[in-house]
Amino acid sequence: GDHTIMAQSSTQYMMDRIGGRGKVIHIGGASAHSGARQRDQGFRDIVSKYPDVEVIGGGVRWCDWKPEKARNTFETLLQQSDEPIAGAFFHSDDMALGGIPALAGSLHEKMVVTSVDGQKEGLKAVRDGRLAATTSNPTCLVHMLSLVVGQFIIRNGEKLEDVPVELPLPCPLVCKEAGNVDAMFYMSDPKHCLV
Repeated sequence: GDHTIMAQSSTQYMMDRIGGRGKVIHIGGASAHSGARQRDQGFRDIVSKYPDVEVIGGGVRWCDWKPEKARNTFETLLQQSDEPIAGAFFHSDDMALGGIPALAGSLHEKMVVTSVDGQKEGLKAVRDGRLAATTSNPTCLVHMLSLVVGQFIIRNGEKLEDVPVELPLPCPLVCKEAGNVDAMFYMSDPKHCLV
């Protein structure tokens, strides 16, 4: 999956929902992780188009993919605003789900929270309305495609040099409006491993 596109999709959805204005929070994975850096870039690509958006703390806060660290960081950032914060983008469903409980009963409880991964728990949260949207990171498809391409090479006698350096995979935005939550939930089931 393309991490930049995944982040752009989730961030654009958040911008559309918040009307392209207000304060937002950006919680990142690990700064040394290339996928996280691409997710950071995707977020910035979209936010740069909205002059009426302020990123609390000035930019991404790296939380090393740890839900507890993400929650603590998120709570600290929530305290930096005495007006409702419009949205938050997390680099993973796990970190978003770690932070969302902090919104309950606060002035920020209507915040639009989006993430990336499309893992089963994230999809459940979209279905339940706790998470506004996630973007599917098709890790199972990535591995399945490697096996399929290997079969082409072995069974069909195709040349390794003929395999493109990059093979794009779908990484759809998953939200209630798209009507794809149940399908993605089915595909993400560990028994199926289709996404």
